[in-house]
Amino acid sequence: MRKPKRKSDPARGSRLPPDWQPSEDDLRFAAGLGLTPPEIRIETEKFRDYWAAQTGQRARKCDWRATWRNWCRKAADDLRRNRAPPGQPGSVLEAYRMASVLNPETEDDDPVEHGPLQALPH
Repeated sequence: MRKPKRKSDPARGSRLPPDWQPSEDDLRFAAGLGLTPPEIRIETEKFRDYWAAQTGQRARKCDWRATWRNWCRKAADDLRRNRAPPGQPGSVLEAYRMASVLNPETEDDDPVEHGPLQALPH
């Protein structure tokens, strides 16, 4: 008869610690994939929130560093895929700022600080 696994069994994995932070090696790995420091900070927060919100068996991992590396690989792929070609706005916010520069009558307000974006003319 097999002995039941105890909760402290490392093969069962563990939840992400609430105070988890990527190590220096983890940060170097993310940077090596082309993630910028602001992108790494955002992905760190997303990673921590995502795994804190998971429940059950899915929330338990045996190797959180490997989970982080896979998260970063996916983030880097997604960011590469979503970056605009040169000369084109990379985001709605960038398009808004470009429109403000091209139209001197437009106030130089930052929509992040001053409310939602208005629809841009076509």
